[in-house]
Amino acid sequence: MTKYYPLTSGQRINFFSWKYSPIKSIVDICTMVHYDAELNEEILKQAIYLAILRNPSSKVRLHLVDKEYKQYFSDAAPEQIEILDYTDKTEDDLRADADAWSKIPFPNKSLDVQLYRVKLIRKAEGKFSIYFCVSHMLFDAFSLMAMVKDMMECYLALRDSKPLPPLKENLMKVYEEDWTYPTSKKHEKDRAFWGNVYKEGGEPKYTSLNGYEAKENFLGKKISPRAGKTLYLFRVAAKHYNARLAKEIADAVNAYAESIQVSPQVIYLLAIRSMLSKVNKDENDVTFMNTVARRATLAQKTGFGTRVLAVLFRAKLDNANMSFREACLEMQRLQFAYYQHSNIDTSEVLDMQTEFYKAPATTGYTTVSVTYQPYIAFAGDEIPTRLETFSTGANTMPCYLTIMAVDNSGELNFNYDYMTMFFTEETMKKTHEHVTKFLKAAMEDPERTLLELNHI
Repeated sequence: MTKYYPLTSGQRINFFSWKYSPIKSIVDICTMVHYDAELNEEILKQAIYLAILRNPSSKVRLHLVDKEYKQYFSDAAPEQIEILDYTDKTEDDLRADADAWSKIPFPNKSLDVQLYRVKLIRKAEGKFSIYFCVSHMLFDAFSLMAMVKDMMECYLALRDSKPLPPLKENLMKVYEEDWTYPTSKKHEKDRAFWGNVYKEGGEPKYTSLNGYEAKENFLGKKISPRAGKTLYLFRVAAKHYNARLAKEIADAVNAYAESIQVSPQVIYLLAIRSMLSKVNKDENDVTFMNTVARRATLAQKTGFGTRVLAVLFRAKLDNANMSFREACLEMQRLQFAYYQHSNIDTSEVLDMQTEFYKAPATTGYTTVSVTYQPYIAFAGDEIPTRLETFSTGANTMPCYLTIMAVDNSGELNFNYDYMTMFFTEETMKKTHEHVTKFLKAAMEDPERTLLELNHI
């Protein structure tokens, strides 16, 4: 008899995005992994199947039980991997096709079907690429990359006739933590903490990359003018803009972060905050979302699954009197406090906007969400690897920025996924130009004030 389980908190936030969007690929993660070395096709195909079979997330299916979406573990064999021959085609041909594949939703309204697709791409000179499209309700980017890493470790083990890497932790351990959390003392403390973030700091201030003068983003009238439009139900069309951050700047950020003992992530968050502050009359009170992979324990790191929640990050800093160095230390303090209480369901925190300030569900104070994934180490130097991400053509946030390494060059890729309802590509270009100038200037003189850095 099939046993059905409730969705976890990480799954639920993706589920509601999917449920209320007309574009049903909205919560899919679409990635191409390129291997710039000659590989054995048969061994690679075996390694892909092995990694899928060893990954507990790949067995999860959704099912409607009494009008409620639940999940179960299927014993069905994985679908055949599609093998495509691109030996006579260009990278641009492959990129265009992958872009089209990424906009195809899963069949049968995502019920009782395999919620991932894998395509093995045969290219010239014995090289290969692998295209993955996975539902965010099963995988997050961390667990997808963990599977890709496991796949290549299986490939090397098969090729060299060595033992396979150890099996991963049982997914149920992670699920059970999520299911017991809402009735725990920890949940009570987390809820009280986020209530204080809203109450003690007063009502947050809406900031948009379009700037203070973008009056169409403000509702005014029935609610406080401090809140603004953050969600257009049924209108979620999106595009993406990719830009790179030079290795010398990324290296300088890492070195400076180490010297003052902060996470490099807070420096990048400060750069985005600077743009939001600058175009909104140098606003001190800036709020954005920061995506967090909740993987503190070994079981969580190796258990796959969706362990991601969007954490409210309110950075209320004195631009005129706070130096960049001081801001880094304060951002680190805030990050530590926010992450300590990040297990709470994101929707529960956002509901506090309505509870305290009567802001309707489609309004709020954030227009940007940021995630940071700085490392790529799938096969060492033996098999050079690079990643390429693709847009589903839809977004849940006005702008979703992913900062990550996509190869071993030392550069960082900034992928700006933006709703066309809110922003233009030109806005994304201006944002990245500011981020680059801000980081370069801050590394040269960390004692400059935030206000000075806003206008470099």
